[in-house]
Amino acid sequence: MKKEVFFAILAGGLLGLIIAFGIWRLNSSFIPNPPGNQTESSPRPSPGNSFSITLTKIENNDVITLNPLDVDGLTKPFSLVAISGESNDYVIAANSDGEFDKNISLDAGINQILIDSFDQNGDYSEITPTLVYSPEFAKNQTATSTPAASSDDIRNKVQQKVDEALNKPKADIGLITDIMESTIQVKTNQGDIQQVSTDTDTTYSKNLNNKISDIKFTDLAIGDYIVAMGTQNDNKVLGAERILVTDPPPSIKRNILMGKITDSTTKTISFKTLKDSSVYQVTYNKNTDFLVSMGDKMSAIKLTKITDDDTVFLFNIVNSDNSFTARTVIVVREATASPSPSPSPSPTPTASPKP
Repeated sequence: MKKEVFFAILAGGLLGLIIAFGIWRLNSSFIPNPPGNQTESSPRPSPGNSFSITLTKIENNDVITLNPLDVDGLTKPFSLVAISGESNDYVIAANSDGEFDKNISLDAGINQILIDSFDQNGDYSEITPTLVYSPEFAKNQTATSTPAASSDDIRNKVQQKVDEALNKPKADIGLITDIMESTIQVKTNQGDIQQVSTDTDTTYSKNLNNKISDIKFTDLAIGDYIVAMGTQNDNKVLGAERILVTDPPPSIKRNILMGKITDSTTKTISFKTLKDSSVYQVTYNKNTDFLVSMGDKMSAIKLTKITDDDTVFLFNIVNSDNSFTARTVIVVREATASPSPSPSPSPTPTASPKP
């Protein structure tokens, strides 16, 4: 009897251990990994039909004081980058590392830039940074002492880069929604609410019919569309050095097409895109520029000289009826190296006669 009780207790204990172990395994499967051990799964872009453009020096709402502007960045290697500014258009080829670099001209005031990167299949990526070109804007300069040693030189260069990033002039662009003693509340084009601080050094101007006149802080009113230029503090509050009252810019009414010209008349171009073979009838006029790009060189070309084999970019104005008028037509051709002259044959030496 004692043996039977002993084996019953032993069997019950083993069964309890098995059940407890199973419950522990089940619970552990539902416990999330600690934050340091979590593995994030991000969707991968489909190869060959999705890529991006990254600008390395400029950002959206930067205030630019020099013209022309150096636009450089990274994209898909060997892609063709088309840049459409307010008045001028450009095409540049990215190198094997995806790097591109192009000087572009800006118009005074707000510039809505259209940058498209096309690969060999016609797939593309697009960004539309807004920049403010203001030659009148004066950025505060801080004098730096000359370093005494080479080790200090490295520190000073690093500090200079940090200061440039922190003091980079930015713009808050939008409608005034509130005015306080020294602060203006602005609703940006993206719908964000930004605070703009002013002081006695802030200057004010108004652009009316392309004529700029000086105004005062008291002339500002709720509902005015402004471009506030200055630097941001740690709280992202813009310290305005200059405020310009102007008209809101229209939405971008430009686009870029890459493909082939299949036919043309005295007024229209039949254009087939490389990506999906869509066909467009695009008009052109006496103001349309026809250019050929070969490496770093750009020159004029006649429409009749564009062949079926040429890769063509159309920079279009989108009309009110959604039709397109070509502002610029750029043909991209590979630069042909000029043949190097063949070296002249060396004269065959003749032996001198023996005396």
